[in-house]
Amino acid sequence: MKTLKFAILSFLALLAFGVGGFLEAADAGVISLAVGGLFASRKAFNKETINNLRNANIYTGENDIDLDFSGGNANSFLNEMLNTTEFQFQIKNNNAAVKKILLCPAYFDTRGFVTEEVTIGEEEYTFITGLNEFNVAAVKARGIDVDAMIGTGTVATDIICSSNSAGSIEDFLRFCRTNPTRIPEIVLSSDKVAQYSLKFVVKRVNPGRVFGEQYIGLQRFFETSQYRDEKIVVDTARHNLQFDDQTLCYLEVAPNATVDLTFKLGASKNMASALYNKAERAFRGIGKMFAK
Repeated sequence: MKTLKFAILSFLALLAFGVGGFLEAADAGVISLAVGGLFASRKAFNKETINNLRNANIYTGENDIDLDFSGGNANSFLNEMLNTTEFQFQIKNNNAAVKKILLCPAYFDTRGFVTEEVTIGEEEYTFITGLNEFNVAAVKARGIDVDAMIGTGTVATDIICSSNSAGSIEDFLRFCRTNPTRIPEIVLSSDKVAQYSLKFVVKRVNPGRVFGEQYIGLQRFFETSQYRDEKIVVDTARHNLQFDDQTLCYLEVAPNATVDLTFKLGASKNMASALYNKAERAFRGIGKMFAK
């Protein structure tokens, strides 16, 4: 009973504490909670706490047919960090200036043409040789200052990107646009220590307005050990970060730096999976009725 009261009171305290607050739970294995509009946990709760929250009918996302926690042993927001699904990619900035690289373009149309200049005789011609999905013209026209967007290959002068996962960068962004996906953690490594003094910027946008900005300074995740292992773990759970068609975010990339990023993927609002699960549940119920 004590643990049940603790779980309920902890949850209410979190809501009262507000955005960006956190609670260090005294229970062994219960973890640090971070609030970013919704609560989010960096590590998994123990089974006892999960059962207590379930018995108290507190919503945790478990058994929500519209959510997908695919990968690992995750099945709710309480143990979202047990999800083993990740997306990895690399950005190379071969320029002598800091560049703002768009990581999630929200709903903006980023389709563009690949062109090639060809000289025939004394005349110069521009030929369209292909299409790309990293054109930032529409984003810049909205007054959002970015230099390039992640994609496959050379996405702008001196900026090269590549996927280190099975799917391409374009595949990942297309998936997130139609299936809003939480990113509770980002692992970032770079060959330039200067990278850790820059920032990650998140904006919520719609065609009518921009809902302010969140600045995630990388410096506060940097420790002395980074001079050896050259990586930081960015706790984006406390900022309730998700990639979708209303979230725009970019990363500042240091001059002449190579940056490797690993996005840990949490829950997604997967309507395809939801339809499949609803149909399966319906047929299972119908089958039981006719089996009687």
